[in-house]
Amino acid sequence: MAPANPITIALVQNRLDHIARHMGWVMVRTSRSPIFNQSHDFSCYLTDAGGTLVSQADGIPIHTGGGGFAVRALLKAFAGRIEAEDVFLLNDPYVAGGNHLPDWVIARPVFAEGVLVAFACNRAHQSDIGGGAAGTYNAKATEIFHEGIRLPPLKLLEHGAVRDDLWQLLMINTRCPELLDGDLRAMLGSTRVGAVEIERLAAELGVSTVMSLFDAILD
Repeated sequence: MAPANPITIALVQNRLDHIARHMGWVMVRTSRSPIFNQSHDFSCYLTDAGGTLVSQADGIPIHTGGGGFAVRALLKAFAGRIEAEDVFLLNDPYVAGGNHLPDWVIARPVFAEGVLVAFACNRAHQSDIGGGAAGTYNAKATEIFHEGIRLPPLKLLEHGAVRDDLWQLLMINTRCPELLDGDLRAMLGSTRVGAVEIERLAAELGVSTVMSLFDAILD
């Protein structure tokens, strides 16, 4: 395949950036907590199939700058077990590429023609995740267990279906389940929008072309 010309690279980069921004608009308009829709304490980003960041929307730099670590952690944890319509959740800084426990990552693999081509992701600060103090900052914490629930890479959706047992586990480990429930649904919807748009891009240009353009953008 001939190398992509600079105009094509620029157009695809801007297309990806628009997708990431669109994901953010979905987050603002469908979330339940003011942390999302007023404070904008979240970030949306896209990675290639290997977990390298290729696009990000406006947000918190540490969210997106460390986003690839989260995707690479789930790729390692679920090697050979990532399928279409799966969605992953994680937050732990030691085993899951998290930055601090209140920031939860939703990562949705994107498949085109049966090939994993990308991940549509967001990282967002939750209203309460248990721990020793209400909210998500415990000034008296002396160890990570005082801060709230720790999540390794987990499948929150499997083949498109929510894992009800895991959802219930999350809801009983927060002091404000109505906010967490709404915000998680906003995160899921946001990544779904991103995934659909990447699938559309792959259908227009071809899977191999899109993957080579990701490489060209990174170069």
